[in-house]
Amino acid sequence: MKDIGGSTVGTEARSDMHSLRAKLYIGAVAVGGGAVLLLSLRELVQAGIGPRPFAWVAIAAMTILLGRLTVKLPLVTSCRLSFSDAFIVLSLLLFGIGPATLIGGLEGLFATPRGRGTGAKKLFNTTGIAIAVNLSARLFERMVHQGGIVGPFASSPPRFLMAIIIMAVAKYFINTALVAGVIAATEGVPIASVWQGSYVWAVTGCLSGAGAALLIFGVNPEAGLLSALAILPFPVTLCLAYRALAQRQSGPKIPI
Repeated sequence: MKDIGGSTVGTEARSDMHSLRAKLYIGAVAVGGGAVLLLSLRELVQAGIGPRPFAWVAIAAMTILLGRLTVKLPLVTSCRLSFSDAFIVLSLLLFGIGPATLIGGLEGLFATPRGRGTGAKKLFNTTGIAIAVNLSARLFERMVHQGGIVGPFASSPPRFLMAIIIMAVAKYFINTALVAGVIAATEGVPIASVWQGSYVWAVTGCLSGAGAALLIFGVNPEAGLLSALAILPFPVTLCLAYRALAQRQSGPKIPI
């Protein structure tokens, strides 16, 4: 499975993941994403996560536990959608870019189903989502203000809302571009087909997850652990809704 922008679309590659072209592509993403994850981990160790460490640990734990909560989409490629976007955005709002990037990496790692070529898929998913989260989060921070993310009133509310929307869409586009490349390398599916087939599902999920995180954060930016727990029902509900829609389009058996 390869993950695309989160609510995350992925594919279970049916062809060889170990062709030279696939190896080179996955290797390049892994090197870039690995560097991003190491820098994020260093940031977490050096700067810490403030006075609410249990909130980040809770978000990380929920991302791991719900990582298997995926829906197979009725597309040409064997794509799946995962639902950790709300956790990623909430982590960004509460703790900043580095901790949010690590949550994205956890999503990619634990949302990858077991099976043939699992190692390569986990490597690609983990590092690919880390790249998408990190770059889109940096774009968000730049749009809000240069001094760091401190809350919904760091800039005007309309500017903050627009930054959230742009960040969610940017995360989808970056991750989809990475995934479309590896699908082309492993399955020979045109990149345009991946974009056209996934954007309605994934963009809706991205924006919904970001909106849920913003709502929870806006109610009480200092809640920390309570915010993490309050957002838990959202990905479960969204998954059930998507599963029902996917079943209508592709038949009675949609794994979750």
